[in-house]
Amino acid sequence: MGLTQRRFAEELRVTPLTVHRWESGQSRPQRPARERLRELEASLGEDGAARNAATAPPDMPPLDFAGDPEAVLAVAEALRVACG
Repeated sequence: MGLTQRRFAEELRVTPLTVHRWESGQSRPQRPARERLRELEASLGEDGAARNAATAPPDMPPLDFAGDPEAVLAVAEALRVACG
């Protein structure tokens, strides 16, 4: 497809870390990512170039629930204390 790993992740609305985990066999794509991949493949021309540039997702960070919950809790607590 000629995409960087980062751009590929953006197109699938996941993080680059998630794509890395798929590539290394640590996890498998969930249904929404598989469906988005099919849409992305369908939008490609025979030369592999995207037919429709309007398929970019809105400016919303991708959700990835594979992070460290203790780190998320620490950040949330730091923000709470800073606002306090």
